[in-house]
Amino acid sequence: MLKLIVKSFIKHWQIWLAVLPLFIVSGFVFSTILTILNAIKLVGPNTLSAEFDYGVFFEMPMFVGSLVILLLARNAMKQCIDLFDETNDILMLLGVSPRQLSVIMTGQMLLVGLLGALIGNLFAVKGAQAFINILPTVDRHALAQMPLQFSGQVVYVTLLLQAMLITITSLLYCLGKFYN
Repeated sequence: MLKLIVKSFIKHWQIWLAVLPLFIVSGFVFSTILTILNAIKLVGPNTLSAEFDYGVFFEMPMFVGSLVILLLARNAMKQCIDLFDETNDILMLLGVSPRQLSVIMTGQMLLVGLLGALIGNLFAVKGAQAFINILPTVDRHALAQMPLQFSGQVVYVTLLLQAMLITITSLLYCLGKFYN
């Protein structure tokens, strides 16, 4: 199954390339916020003012970003299924079940999503610095002194979060589409 997912992904790379910016942006947003949260965890809450919980403030873009990804990934999968209509019909004639076809389509979306998340991670530290510099709070200077650094843990969590959102969204949409 994995071989078929990769071959189909390579065959239709132009279509998947059109979806890539969505996942680059989501990977960038998730990894930027996780980089900031990781830095806050490293310096400890004592260096920042106690009257404001920055963890909650920085988690909000992740929550909103997750909802947006759920909506946009569903619409992207809808467009891709329409573009792959002929290929999917041939596969179903050859005996591929709707469940298998859903796994194939979700696997391809997962490949492009993880690639986008990796690319977005490359710009996370610069994005975190820019985000902190535009904050209008009194603690901006304290936040700007935090050690923002590239972290393998942030990359892992970003990939895991992106994979989970893509799998849930795409698989549920494909199963509903191919079984009807």
